Amino acid sequence: MANSQVSIESIHDPDFARIVASFDIKMVLPKLVNYYYDESLSANVPVFEVVGQDNGISHSFVLSQDAFATGDVSLVNNKQYYYLAVHTIQQLPCNMNRAPMDI
Repeated sequence: MANSQVSIESIHDPDFARIVASFDIKMVLPKLVNYYYDESLSANVPVFEVVGQDNGISHSFVLSQDAFATGDVSLVNNKQYYYLAVHTIQQLPCNMNRAPMDI
């Protein structure tokens, strides 16, 4: 995340959020598409959430680069970095003419 003010609503904006690690279950779904209700269209619209790398689940990983740096991408001691972990699931549209239910 670019700073502490960024929230999940900005996850698709590369000025505010960048993917630094991605994990998926091997050979299940190569692409994850969710459907969001668009008021202006009065319809559900498909949005690519993840294009899986089919690399499986990892229990740990190392972050060694600043995704928002220009020039030297090395991490800087005592600089605050912000991360957001997102768990996504595939939504299967059961009725394309209705807004999705809030869970």
